Amino acid sequence: ESKKKEYNFSLYDICSCFDINMPMHLLATASSRSPIYIWDIYSPSRPISKLNVPGRKVISLKIHYPIGYLYSLTSNSIIEVWDLKDDNLVQRVELHFPIMNLILLEYAPFTMTLFTQDSENNLIVTCKDYIAQLVIGENVKISSSVPLSCNSPINCMTYSSIFKMIITCAEDSTITFWNLLNGRKLFTIANAHDKEEITQCVLDHSERILFTGAINGKIKAWNVANGNLIQSFETNSDFEITGLTLVDRKRLMIVVGTNKKIISFIDLKFEVN
Repeated sequence: ESKKKEYNFSLYDICSCFDINMPMHLLATASSRSPIYIWDIYSPSRPISKLNVPGRKVISLKIHYPIGYLYSLTSNSIIEVWDLKDDNLVQRVELHFPIMNLILLEYAPFTMTLFTQDSENNLIVTCKDYIAQLVIGENVKISSSVPLSCNSPINCMTYSSIFKMIITCAEDSTITFWNLLNGRKLFTIANAHDKEEITQCVLDHSERILFTGAINGKIKAWNVANGNLIQSFETNSDFEITGLTLVDRKRLMIVVGTNKKIISFIDLKFEVN
């Protein structure tokens, strides 16, 4: 099994609620006094964005994948819909429970739940003896007649003009080589990084060597012609690789990631058969 790593997030206040979505790599947190913070689950040092909800206490959060929306429920029964692509407020819906005194509003223990189905999505909010149901539309569906290229989301890709080949790297640690002219799959490298998610890929100047970086900080070089492993590189640090580039004249590879460091490998020499 892949190595499990613990991530500690530096919150600005006591967390009153949160929601996490693994396919989007996002964590949403809220407290009674702070804004809603959006985090990359692999970068706990600081949030990537914040959503301001002045004067309102957020008591529940739900991330809606694959639409990319965040639903927040405040203590005064207002649901706000946020577009996580650009951090904009899309819609505000005020719920009218038949309770006149707002002090008597009680939401626990099941505050807000999102039910996703093929035909319809429902957002359910419970308050004391009452249930509010909001129908929030349909999922974007892919026609069953259109085949999927990969079994897992593709994180990065590159193109070899020499071999007329598209190379994709997926979350499930799979590298796939495709014929550009007819779209056919040429071959696949399964578990290329020992089941670790591949985050970056780049070709050298000859377009015959593929470099891939993974979420655990490891880098590997592959023969594009046959998919054979040429060499592995250790960064001596368990971090997500977010950038990988080659400086060909100096045979230099530069790597950056979530550890806030720039790592270089010099005098790279390979023999490709």
